[in-house]
Formats: sequence, C-alpha cells, structure tokens
Amino acid sequence: MRPLLHLFLSIVAVSLLAACGASGTPVSVTVQESGSTRLVTHRFGVSPAPLNPQKVVALGEEELLADLLDAQVRVVASNANVTESFPGFQAEELEGITIFVSTQANLETIAALQPDLIIGYTIFIDGIGYDKLSAIAPTVAIDSGFDWQQAYRELLSVFGKTELAQSNLDAYTARVAEAKTQLNAQGRPISVGTIYPGPSPAAWVDGPTSVPQLLLDLGFTLSPTPEAVKDLGVRNGRAFFSLERLDLFAADTLILVQSTLVEGEAQALLDAKASPLWAQLPAVQQNRVFELNRFGYPGLRGRNALLTELVALLTP
Repeated sequence: MRPLLHLFLSIVAVSLLAACGASGTPVSVTVQESGSTRLVTHRFGVSPAPLNPQKVVALGEEELLADLLDAQVRVVASNANVTESFPGFQAEELEGITIFVSTQANLETIAALQPDLIIGYTIFIDGIGYDKLSAIAPTVAIDSGFDWQQAYRELLSVFGKTELAQSNLDAYTARVAEAKTQLNAQGRPISVGTIYPGPSPAAWVDGPTSVPQLLLDLGFTLSPTPEAVKDLGVRNGRAFFSLERLDLFAADTLILVQSTLVEGEAQALLDAKASPLWAQLPAVQQNRVFELNRFGYPGLRGRNALLTELVALLTP
C-alpha cells in the first residue's frame, strides 16, 4: 500500500492544480427540500439526495469521513490515504465501514454496497467519473476550492445539518481566538516543512493545509514567506527545494509535518538531518524542532486536536 500512497500523493498534487486551473471559480452547493428528497445543485448538476440517507459512500478520504461520522451520518464505505492506520479515529466508529485506498476505487465494490447517496470532493468524483457514480446512486460533489470552512458547511447542508455546521465552526473559531490571545504570537516567524522522499524538502508558506493555516490564524508568520520563495514556485501552499537550501527553514521553531506511512519518507528525513546544514538551523540549535503526523488530524475534529497540540507546543 505504501508505494501506492506515494504515487497517489503525487497524482493528487498535480490533479488538484489542474482542477483548480480548469474549473475556475468553485461552484457552491445549494440545497432545496422537495418532498422526500433534497435537491442538491453542485458542479456536475442536480442530484436528488434522500432526506435521511442510510448507506452513504464517502469519497473525501479521512477528512470527509471524520466530518460525516461526527455529524452522525451513516457511512458504509470511504476512500482513504491508507488502510493500515487511521490516526484520529476510534476503532469502533469504523466498524462496518468498507475502506479502500483512493488509487483502488472499484465501482463494483461501491455498487455492491447499494448506497443511497455518494458524496465526496470534486477531485475524487471527477477522477472516478461522475456519470459512472451517479448511475449507482445520487452523487454530490463538494467543490469549495481552498475554503475548508465553506466545504464543511456545504457538506453538512446536504444532510440538513446547516445549523450544526455553523455551531461547530463558531466553537472552533472561538477556540482559535482564545489560543491566539494566549500565544500572543504577533507575527513571530515559524517554519513549517515536510521532507518528502528523495529527499525533497518543502516549506509550507501558506494555507489551506491545516498546520500552516492554523499557525497563520494564530498570528504567526510562516518563514519563508511566499514572496521569499516565489522564484521556486509555490504549489498548494508549498515551495520545494534541494537539501542545499535547508537554510530556508530560518525561524527559531521548526514544525515538521511528516508521515511514516509514505514509503521512503522516514529515510528522507534521516538524510536531511545528516546534512551539515541541518545542524546550523536555528531551530535545531535551540532544540525547537517538532514533528507532527501529516495524516493525524482528519476533519474538524482533527483541527480541534491540532489546535490543542500546537498551543501545548508553542505556549511561551
């Protein structure tokens, strides 16, 4: 599974860029109740979603699955980054749910589950084929671009849970505001990076990915800034570079967002740490390098857990 995961991450990065460039402005999801169904308008058309679906197939990996489970939606299947480990989930809440790797989505498997609703992010639905999926069950695509809060609202609106979505987001926003006051970052620089297989270092210079986005929301400045690495090209909030430019991690705190589930990534991190430049990094010299699990914070529950962890790590 791990080689597939490595390949899939590369595919997703390219596909997401292509999708954003090709589709332009995200298409909002709108919902109108009509008798025993909700008529959901989305990028690919209008789908008649049942008012109380009992067998939902989720195509948004761990993030979408977590949000659906927390909203008490009955999920029968979901795609995922990997099937060996599910950080952020309890084993019992996954009982009875068919999990398949995103690169191995099988229409026959989905059809055999006889779902009454298929819902997922546009990138996955488009990749499998909207027409093929909608021939199995009403299919809804969530296409909210880089605004994760809007995607969350639209997701829950399909199930008639708009008020729950807003209440959960309001509670999260209040927690972020309280933590921002506590941390008093006031623009303090912080570096966030991932050492991908290769090794191929990347600095996170912008959102919407949870770790860099939350740090920005908490009042930190990401180092390097997007302007500082514009010659490298910024893709999905990241700037990739060689080991010779490890000095770009210039802040006195470095958060590494890593995963041991990606083949070659653990070795890549060891190779980076063996570089003479690594020992010269301010964060290394001050013993302020922290590692977080890249797949460990799914959905809104994950963002709440991440907030708790970051406050614990960064409180002066």
